[in-house]
Amino acid sequence: MYNKENITLKEFLLKMNGGEFEVIAQDNYGESVSLIFVLFKENEIENAQLGYSVDEQGNSLTENNEGDWQHGWVVIGYEEELGDPLIIDTSQEGYPILTAEHGAGDWEPIVLFNSLNDMKESIDQN
Repeated sequence: MYNKENITLKEFLLKMNGGEFEVIAQDNYGESVSLIFVLFKENEIENAQLGYSVDEQGNSLTENNEGDWQHGWVVIGYEEELGDPLIIDTSQEGYPILTAEHGAGDWEPIVLFNSLNDMKESIDQN
């Protein structure tokens, strides 16, 4: 899915080594808000899926219905204040980066970056 000009998720996570970054987003009132996301280290990714894509017994929690956790979603970090997951959608070209409100019942993701490369470029600029 990636060409030679693009980075891989593993390379990105190894480079970031659990770092954090800021995203400026708009709230429901059109006001700019600052969100700080913390990235997991590469060796933390598997355990980070607990409660999202798998339960404690290793059973899948993914479904294909709207509002369900999707098969291609992988948690790669979390929002520092509320703990909302930072998600990479591995089923879509470019691997868009999403977040969604944790504990809301249904998962209604918001696209933060159209691709992993877009997120990397944004972090590199700061």
